[in-house]
Amino acid sequence: MLEEQGQGLVTGTIKKLLKFLGSNIWRGVVSVDSQAYSKAAQKRQETGKKSVQELVRKGRDLKLSEVIEDKKQFTDFCKNCQKEGLAFAVKPEKDGGYRLLYQSKDAVLVEQTYKKTISKEYKQPKIDLVELLKRNTKLMDKVNTQEQNKQREDRTR
Repeated sequence: MLEEQGQGLVTGTIKKLLKFLGSNIWRGVVSVDSQAYSKAAQKRQETGKKSVQELVRKGRDLKLSEVIEDKKQFTDFCKNCQKEGLAFAVKPEKDGGYRLLYQSKDAVLVEQTYKKTISKEYKQPKIDLVELLKRNTKLMDKVNTQEQNKQREDRTR
């Protein structure tokens, strides 16, 4: 925090000094700062999730990834692609899966992130057969007792 304040103080005094001297260097410093900022902003806008039209405008070599059925795997795949700095678009399939549309120059990176994502094991609860049978018998007992109670009520009426 102190370093940031110190840097701000130094840059502020340099700018004031240049303004005081009235040199044209001040104008050049401001334009260089704004150019650097705009380049960084453009770079940020080039990566991440885009529409299909934006990708087509950006480049003509486009590829489709393999179909990913699992929603969790697909969201992880998209996050990993954003971390890698790739520009991509999402294309939903008719059968419920998703595909990623990306530029062919990024094919190696996309394949690597795809392999990382798919190799991750998503924990699914293990089904214990004995426990499943116990639950089933408890449910059946409940149903049986409810039926017996109904029959008793019908007899009393």
